[in-house]
Formats: sequence, C-alpha cells, structure tokens
Amino acid sequence: MVTAMMIAEAIGRRDVLRERPADYSAVARRTREDLPYAVLSAVAKRYRIPLATLARVIGLTERTRARRKKERHLRADESDRLLRVARVATSAEDVLGAQAKAGRWLQNPNRALGGAIPLDLLDTDLGAEEVRHLAGFGLPDATVSLATLFIRHGRACRHTDGDDHQGGGDPGSFPHDGLP
Repeated sequence: MVTAMMIAEAIGRRDVLRERPADYSAVARRTREDLPYAVLSAVAKRYRIPLATLARVIGLTERTRARRKKERHLRADESDRLLRVARVATSAEDVLGAQAKAGRWLQNPNRALGGAIPLDLLDTDLGAEEVRHLAGFGLPDATVSLATLFIRHGRACRHTDGDDHQGGGDPGSFPHDGLP
C-alpha cells in the first residue's frame, strides 16, 4: 500500500511538503500551495521519464515549462497533475518492486490498455483510474497478485469460464468480472 511518505519520496524530498506527511491531507495541502519546479525534475529522474514527456503529460508546453522553471514553482493545477503521476508511479514501484521497472512499465505500450502507454493516460483522472484499475492498485491482495502477474508479463490469461482475454478490448475486462 502506498503511503504519504512514499509519495513524498517520489516527489524528490520530504522537505518539499514543509512538514512530515502524516497522511494524504498533508500532501494535498502542499499541492494546493504549488509545488516547487524541482519536483518535476525529481519525478522525471526517479522514474527515468524524459522531462519533456512528463511536462506534456501534466499539460506544460515547452514555453510554459521554461516560464515555470524561471518562476521556480508550478501552479496548483499543474502540481495536482504531477502528484497524480507521482501517485501512480509510486504504486507501480510498490507493485513491481523497483523504480526503474515502474518507469519502464509507465512508458511502454500495454496490451491490457489496448496498446496505450500508461503514462499517456495519466493526463486525466479517468485515465489514471483506468491505469490504477489495470495494475490492481488499491485492490484486495488476491486481485493484486493476479494484476501483478498480468502487468509484469503482459500476456493473455485463461479464465475458468473459458474466456480468453488478450488484455485489450473493453476497459472493464480486467480484472475479470468474476473476481472478488
């Protein structure tokens, strides 16, 4: 399970939050106040995501990114989108066991997402929820184990009902409706 402290680590420094993040409300409070621009670089470096790619996902054009770098902080809405990416990346790191694996998983096409790249879906809340659902983030342990196998191997699975899923198609097809 991803904790507020794990998210603080993912965004680069605990001191970014100006307080020890006892819970998610501390992280949310700091995000509303605008995160430092350095957090963008820290998340990109931690998960080996090109800075321009991460900036695009959170809605920053190159000119805006240059302006934010000069101002040394992101706006609240940009901070919120960056925190969404950091939360999902931290969850992927928790499930896959390593930052590099999480970064690769986020940046590579995924059959369960119909060939979409998970990082590209993190530009919206609905896309982030689709990625979180696919990976089993926040689901019961048995479902997480199945989801972990699925995202690690990206292979089709055979269900007891005889229905094979290639991981694509309708977004609700994984985990299978028959799972708890």
